[in-house]
Amino acid sequence: MVQMNKMNRLLLTILVVTSCNFLEDPIFPDYPWGFTQPEEVGYNSEVLLQIDSDIKSGTYGQMRSLLIIKNDKQIFENYYTGTIRSQEEELFGSTVSVVSVLLGIAIKKNVIPGLDTPIKDLLPNHQMAFEDSIRSQITVKNLISMKPGISWNELLRSINDPANYVNQMVSTSDWSNFALGTPMEAIPGTRFSFNSGGLMILSKIFDEQIGMSLAEFGEENLFRKLDISATWLSDPSGTTNAGWGLSLKPLDMAKIGYLCLNKGNWFGDQIVDSGYASIMGELESQYTFEWDYGLGWWRFSDDNILIDSIDKNDVYFSWGLGGQFIFIFPHQNMVVVLTAGNFLNNDELGIRLLMNRLIPALTDNTI
Repeated sequence: MVQMNKMNRLLLTILVVTSCNFLEDPIFPDYPWGFTQPEEVGYNSEVLLQIDSDIKSGTYGQMRSLLIIKNDKQIFENYYTGTIRSQEEELFGSTVSVVSVLLGIAIKKNVIPGLDTPIKDLLPNHQMAFEDSIRSQITVKNLISMKPGISWNELLRSINDPANYVNQMVSTSDWSNFALGTPMEAIPGTRFSFNSGGLMILSKIFDEQIGMSLAEFGEENLFRKLDISATWLSDPSGTTNAGWGLSLKPLDMAKIGYLCLNKGNWFGDQIVDSGYASIMGELESQYTFEWDYGLGWWRFSDDNILIDSIDKNDVYFSWGLGGQFIFIFPHQNMVVVLTAGNFLNNDELGIRLLMNRLIPALTDNTI
């Protein structure tokens, strides 16, 4: 049995460092956080090998990548369905979580004063939009927590429905103007509604308050520092698409996750405001009995049966259409990245893979 366990560990090592389509990379990739065997950080390599096999067989749909960082070490990285390591993935809704990180950087640099700042004070070219006394109450926090009070039906209607506000917004030449012009339906801060329009308003704040686009700000203050290659789309007016327009490589997604796991600190460089980084994954809104929301990051509701496999519900994650995820487990010092093309079936397959298979594969009994 001991000999068999050693063989399985050897097989997993070979899998991770040689069969991951590292066509342009050395056999041992230069991870910024290092590499180790799964058992060294309390992971069962035999289970990981079986999970890898199940992904390849299609058990979890069109999975494209799986990366695991535990205790500051990479323990797994592989790619599927023809995906290669150098390939960028469209993040879709996971873009919002990266925007949240950039907001934390802007707050640290004091180019955005703080979460409680009324957005009317940051949009001098749009003052007519705030003649409505209710709209004038919207704060930066309301935008990133998806509670601006603006009428929005993004998750209530099909993405193909012409009546979906997203479809109406993208047919205009200035998406933030469209969002600012939609009717108010609630007092800001009182009702959650996933709102890409609100994110476009936040992006416009970067344009007008900072004098550079969100994409330019991200390149200068985040991506370059973490050696991240990013592609970011914009609306016709040139405002960065903060709702779903970012593409990153899975390993670069893992860098974002690792930065957040360490409360905005990148190997001694405090990039994100530490106070903001400490709260962005905390509960801000209760969405359904399964899902909650923080500041640009999703959470598991306390009533979600998937959390039965963990001792502490402090997990937060980005979530993009088709199954693009960055999971952060603070109490386990762990980051998991999943990407997939599960657009036609169920993008929650990645969540179930994580909570039903990957978490139980831990052998140290601390989760």
